[in-house]
Amino acid sequence: MQSNMSKSPTATRLIMIMDLIGKKRELNPSEIINLSNIPKTTVYTLLEILSQENLIRKRIDGKYVLGVKLLELGGLAAGSFDIRTETKPFLVELAKKTQMTVQQAILENNEAFYLTKIESPEINRATISCSWEGKRLNFYNTALGKILLAWQPEDIMNKIIENIEFIKKTENTITNKEDLKEELAKVKQQQWAYDNGEDLNELRCLAVPIFNYNNELICAIGVTGLASNFSENNKNIYLQELLNTARKISNLLE
Repeated sequence: MQSNMSKSPTATRLIMIMDLIGKKRELNPSEIINLSNIPKTTVYTLLEILSQENLIRKRIDGKYVLGVKLLELGGLAAGSFDIRTETKPFLVELAKKTQMTVQQAILENNEAFYLTKIESPEINRATISCSWEGKRLNFYNTALGKILLAWQPEDIMNKIIENIEFIKKTENTITNKEDLKEELAKVKQQQWAYDNGEDLNELRCLAVPIFNYNNELICAIGVTGLASNFSENNKNIYLQELLNTARKISNLLE
């Protein structure tokens, strides 16, 4: 006979309070009581328990914020996250849904690299030859590169841009720092990037960022295919699938 395990009311309330403080960044006891509908005396008892365990911290102004223990545990969780292994099933699913080649890229030591590549079921020679796992990619003429650069702190972004050797690969290639900075601002505002035949005339790529629990960029993912596949309607479909996949991966880090 199988018994059902019920949640502990105390544990549920402790988690609720930590979740509220995490989402609101800071809360005083009255705000916690109003938001949680937990009795006043119980809230104060739970706040004391969480404070003793360093899961939350009371500031001088009386408001509570998340404590160092949660930051420590969050760091351990992030450290155990193997991005390539953990995300690959989502990228395979994305390739099946879009019928496009799916790529994942990361930034390391101010250089961008392809981390994962899932070939489209409709493989074409151009996408096979232009990229492979471990290959460096440019920041100025690839959608993935633009994503990785757009979310860098300004000093790092400027340092990277200063070292770029702009080579005009096609008529659409960005060839100077000013235009690149303008493009990066646009990318960050719209939350996606597009390679409009800027590296190879016959290819297009659409990419989006993936963030961790601290809202820090951890990688970029994109779909690549022939220009003939990227009608405005298809672009919108690919973008929605990319955003859905990015949300699923980001949820792993929450």
